[in-house]
Amino acid sequence: ALEQGKPLSALSREELREHSDVLDEGFYEVLASENWLESKRSEGGTALPRVREQLDRARTLLDDSAP
Repeated sequence: ALEQGKPLSALSREELREHSDVLDEGFYEVLASENWLESKRSEGGTALPRVREQLDRARTLLDDSAP
């Protein structure tokens, strides 16, 4: 993907299979649907609920520091 200048999710299944024959359907599903962002559910992760939490915290900190 890097050599071709495109994201991993843009590679076809055939292209990915050229590099590994152990990738299962779950791997392709995550790449194709962009669910990988939502899979980052740990604190500070990229899942939408975590991003909203971080934004809320930042807003609170900014509000608390305002004169």
